[in-house]
Amino acid sequence: MAASIVLVHGAWADGSSWQGVIPALQSAGHQVTAVQLPLTTLADDVALTRQIIATLPAPVILVGHSYGGAVISGAATGLDQVTGLVFVAAYAPDAGETILDLNGKFPATAGVGAIRPSYQPDVLVLDPAQLPTAF
Repeated sequence: MAASIVLVHGAWADGSSWQGVIPALQSAGHQVTAVQLPLTTLADDVALTRQIIATLPAPVILVGHSYGGAVISGAATGLDQVTGLVFVAAYAPDAGETILDLNGKFPATAGVGAIRPSYQPDVLVLDPAQLPTAF
């Protein structure tokens, strides 16, 4: 049975990161949507993903990479048409658990040193020069 598959990217990427996956899923007969998250807040990202889900026929499968795992966890809550969650090297928080809570349980990765403030208030960026080793 074909499904509506929603692909959700991580914090240091965009929807194009799924370009290698989309054709294979479409060839298998699935309707595929790659979300373009605003990355303003987790609540905004969850809300946008829920808006997309509302436009799709059931069954809907959500796929999240990295930060996208936290997004799909929140977006699926209470939606009967969502029949599966797929976490691809992704955060999978328990109810009420934050990404910071999860990060605190493990040693910091090498990529943490590549994160720096942006010219915009309350916005972080990944140093492009460190992208190959951090990402």
